[in-house]
Amino acid sequence: MFWNKKKKAQKNKTPEKLSGEALRTQAMDNARQAKEHLGDETVQKIAAIMAKKNSNPMARAKAQIQKADSGKVIDSILYLRDEE
Repeated sequence: MFWNKKKKAQKNKTPEKLSGEALRTQAMDNARQAKEHLGDETVQKIAAIMAKKNSNPMARAKAQIQKADSGKVIDSILYLRDEE
């Protein structure tokens, strides 16, 4: 059955412990390589889309409501309705 199957050999990938400065340098190098690969225009389009997505308060509110507990959302709506 399933428990008799041999497990695949796992790769021994141990993440390197980098200092804060080395990590930032590596991230900047990765970003620079991606920018060269994709092109500056594409990177600017992606940045604009991300900024637009994060700046829309209605979209942020909808996402927060979807993540929230449905019972609490219902209670809050009923409370606001009864308050008027």
